[in-house]
Order: sequence, then structure tokens, then C-alpha cells
Amino acid sequence: MNIQITIFGATGSIGPFLIDKALDLGHTIISASRKPQNDTTDGVKSIVVDYGDTESIKKALVGSDAVIIALGGSNILEPTKNILHTLETYGPKKVEMITGFGSDKKLRKELPLSQQVMFNAMKVTFSAVLKVMSQQVEIIRNTNGLDWLNVQPPWLTYDEKTDYRYGVDIKSTVNSKLSRLDLADFMITQLSQNELGKKSVNIVGSTKK
Repeated sequence: MNIQITIFGATGSIGPFLIDKALDLGHTIISASRKPQNDTTDGVKSIVVDYGDTESIKKALVGSDAVIIALGGSNILEPTKNILHTLETYGPKKVEMITGFGSDKKLRKELPLSQQVMFNAMKVTFSAVLKVMSQQVEIIRNTNGLDWLNVQPPWLTYDEKTDYRYGVDIKSTVNSKLSRLDLADFMITQLSQNELGKKSVNIVGSTKK
């Protein structure tokens, strides 16, 4: 089934891969970004969005069946809140969000002790980013009526697609890597499979060559 997907943060490092995968599967895209875009690709409609304005967010959702939040940077909490609040009120109800490895505190506690030690050491360097992503997870957990999925990739690469693995019980580590092609394949495919919902999942790439 072909659907229309609104991608918030579509001009970031992951957005183009999400768009390409969606188009390959016959979907159409609303590419939402803070700044004007010059994309004239068939099947993609670009729109400028003000994340502080509910009406602006609503315009980016017209006709869409699902949403992907792929925001980057440190100033993403208010945009995330405003997008999710708008979805709660006006729909669509299906939403995926990209955070990162360790964002969900519950999954973080399930890491092996050795990995927890390594992760805690890394927190010194990435504490600000991790704090923001963890807050994003709490925001989406507290929504009402949304069919949400929080996707936690590890280090992202520009490598080729692999036989990636995913799930709540997949043990991603501080050294794990994932191709952006893998991430896009998983996220776009999940929108129509309805296999997962209202949870955080880890995803890791295959180490096979």
C-alpha cells in the first residue's frame, strides 16, 4: 500500500536516505524543513515549517498517513513536543522518531555491565546530546493515542546496506555501527508492516562483508 509520509528534518544527514527508500517503494513525501528547499524530485513536496507554530506544522501534515521525526542538533525538544502535540490533536497517529543508542533509559539498563561502564565513560563527552535524546523519548512515551516507535541507531555510516538486526532485545553496543541505508530501509518498511509500536528498538548493522 502506497502512503504519504511527512518527514520533519528531511534535509539532515538521514533525510535523503529516507526519501529515496520511500520513493523506491512507491510512497510520496512531504519534505519539511526550517529552510526553503530546491528539491524538484517527483513524488516529493518540499515545505517550510515553523516548529513554533501549530498551523505551520498542520500544513506539513495535510494528506499524510505517517510521520517521521528526524530532527538533528540540540534545539529539538520544543519542535518535538509541538509536532507530537499536533499529531495527538489532528493526526496522523503513526509516527516514528530517530534518537540514538542509549536514549531510552530502560534499554540502557539492560546493557551488559562492561558496556554500561563504557557507555558511562562516553557520557562525559556526549552528555548534552544524550540528555536531549532521553528527553525526546520521555516526551513521546507520554503522548496519548499515537502509534509511535523510537528508533535507536548506533554510530551511523555511509556504507552499503547490510542484513541488519533490530528489536527490543537486540544488544547494540558503544562500538556498533549502522549504515544510513539500513536505517532508512528499516524505518520506511516498518511504517507499513505494523510489526512494532509504542516502544524503543535498537538496530545494528551486520558485521559480515
